[in-house]
Amino acid sequence: MVEAAAGPDPEAGFAAVVALRGLVEVLEELQVGNARAQGWSWRDIARRLGSPSRPFTTSTRCVSGGGDRHAGPAVPPVS
Repeated sequence: MVEAAAGPDPEAGFAAVVALRGLVEVLEELQVGNARAQGWSWRDIARRLGSPSRPFTTSTRCVSGGGDRHAGPAVPPVS
């Protein structure tokens, strides 16, 4: 994927960029869920992600499915 993203073919490069963005989103949600499960504050998480004022959506749900919108984003199953 890295070769495609850096290669000379724009079609393959853009496809790789889109795939990498999706992976970043999944990994960020996973790690935010891990951090919240370990008691991290939203402020600490935002700082680690490089933005002290980073907004987190309120449409997220608890990883355990409890519906607590402050518990962190839903984490997709790892396959």
